[in-house]
Amino acid sequence: MKNVSSTEANVALVQGMYSAFFRGDLASVLAACAPDIDWESIGPRKGYPIFGPRHGTAEVSEFFATLREVHHFSEFSPNEFLASGDTVVVLGHYAFTINRNDRKVATDWAHAFTIRDGKVVKFREHTDSARIVESYRAAGAGEATDGRKAIIRRWIEDGWNKRNLALIDEIYTADVCQHDPNSPPVTNSEELKGYIGALMTALPDLKFTIESLTAEDDRVIWRFVSRGTHSGPLMGISPTGKSATVAGLVEFRFTGDRVSEVWVNFDQFGMLRQLGVIPAQA
Repeated sequence: MKNVSSTEANVALVQGMYSAFFRGDLASVLAACAPDIDWESIGPRKGYPIFGPRHGTAEVSEFFATLREVHHFSEFSPNEFLASGDTVVVLGHYAFTINRNDRKVATDWAHAFTIRDGKVVKFREHTDSARIVESYRAAGAGEATDGRKAIIRRWIEDGWNKRNLALIDEIYTADVCQHDPNSPPVTNSEELKGYIGALMTALPDLKFTIESLTAEDDRVIWRFVSRGTHSGPLMGISPTGKSATVAGLVEFRFTGDRVSEVWVNFDQFGMLRQLGVIPAQA
């Protein structure tokens, strides 16, 4: 009968744990652990739920339950087993998808097992924790676009329609640029306040609808109908006291969670005709 060294036995124990994990046999994984095992996947728990220390097999069982909740593997490969004394180090690679946002992560890892009396008493996982935390915290595409749409909706409802110019400092970057073929260019947030404030003064009852609000990548497009009464100077035109209903479209580009660039298009010709500045067609 072949004599099996303690080092070989330790490697076989660890290999058996991986085999049990691959076939979904958590009971066998836990059976290879000491009841008071010291287990840790190195990294901040609040950054990624499987990181941080666990103690005892009950908490290790929770670790595996949490692992299934937060990501699913497309690859898990223990490639090299290195053993010395009571320690087995395994070098490998895995790839997985984070469930909350569908972000994919692929990275190498190192697992260190300490074994005494045929049981694993200590486990450490070393991996690219910074990259994993960054991927976990990143919003999914749908979540990000929904968030940007909510910001624009707030600007329309609370900024434009409630005449709250102070929201510009929250929603727009300081160096925001606006492109409007009917007006001089806007190159910062203070100029934007002047542009919008002038419209609010000229049309004090100006209101906007949201006909549609769509988002893709870093852009949000707002299609609107606006209605207002010309009660103050507008583009050098004296008040006419007339009302106008105007359709238009605005495209917003985000940098992070703030608007950094805007494109405005609306029916200026139709507005001027309704105000009596341009004669109506016969």
